[in-house]
Amino acid sequence: MDTLKVKNFGPIKEVDIKFRDFTLFVGPQATGKSIILELFKLLIDKDFILDTMDRYNLIVKKENFLNLYFGYGYKNIWNEKTEVIFNGHQRKKDNLNRKTRGRRKDNYSQGEKVFYIPAQRVITVHQGMPKGFTEYDIFIPFIYRNFSEHLRRFVNEELILNEKGEIFPRKGKLKGSIREKLEKSIYSGKIEVMELELTRRMILKVSGNKLNFMSWSAGQKEFLPLLLGLDYLMPASKVPTKDNYKTVIIEEPEMGLHPKAIKAVLLTVIDLISRGYKVFITTHSQALLELVYVMNFVKDKSDLYELFDISKSSYDINTINKIFDDFIDAKKAVYYFKPTSKGTVTQDISDLDPFSEDDSVSSWGELLEFSNKVDEIILKNAE
Repeated sequence: MDTLKVKNFGPIKEVDIKFRDFTLFVGPQATGKSIILELFKLLIDKDFILDTMDRYNLIVKKENFLNLYFGYGYKNIWNEKTEVIFNGHQRKKDNLNRKTRGRRKDNYSQGEKVFYIPAQRVITVHQGMPKGFTEYDIFIPFIYRNFSEHLRRFVNEELILNEKGEIFPRKGKLKGSIREKLEKSIYSGKIEVMELELTRRMILKVSGNKLNFMSWSAGQKEFLPLLLGLDYLMPASKVPTKDNYKTVIIEEPEMGLHPKAIKAVLLTVIDLISRGYKVFITTHSQALLELVYVMNFVKDKSDLYELFDISKSSYDINTINKIFDDFIDAKKAVYYFKPTSKGTVTQDISDLDPFSEDDSVSSWGELLEFSNKVDEIILKNAE
């Protein structure tokens, strides 16, 4: 179990996190959820990050590394008052731009252990294809450039291996029941790569129409990079995980999606956990917290079949059984990034008790605040 304690880091006053198999982060915008998760990746993948920056000819110096990694303007995010303790060991700012002594270079992605899917991921797709690392302005954070490069490589590899140019849905990629729910709730069609004059583009085939990327709905465009990332992480072979990845970070997987689509996405998250990944998610949707809360009452897999509208007679019921069993056993945690006058602090609200006297717990980190007030008004006026 990884632990991270941070003080005086950007908007963070003090956080103390024990990461579990499934860890959720909630709280208002700009409270530091993404920054802490980016820091987590940096602490684990520092050597890979430095190798990647070197590969793309970025000039890494002590004074500019934080700008290159977190994005321009973050040069002083780690200052003399900052304290970072990861797994019981204090980390120093001066060591960030230096590779681990004696480490050998790995092949691309082989040394990376944390796969990070950022929130504003729609920017990674331009005119129907993922952008490469060097196609971004130098001021764009490393997280976006790296994720986009993974997608570019993945799509190009799939083009070589799959002559039909099929991206989604494809048999053997994603579990059947999950794939079908994603198709029905988000795309209702097929995503393919087509050659258009002198270039390639991903198009959506719906009802005989071939829609270019800019003609897709906002939710379909938002979900495409997440879909590609999930597809990348879920190999069809008997090996359940991709390369050396141990952890998957997803920011706001609910972005732009209808509740039915969010439920389908939750199934993919459960599959990731079953495959052996630890999954950390930032969210502004109460649906993900409801999933954690309901697990306090789930007695067996039958409850999960009902929750996700899956028939026990499904053709892939054996694989669904396994992912549900694994999720029931998985350790889960929810952290509230609570803003204060001195900066953000974290609070473990994992029990999500709606009757707790602590407002942070009963309101699920403010996600239920509006709903609770609606209920109070209805009860008051119904008397």
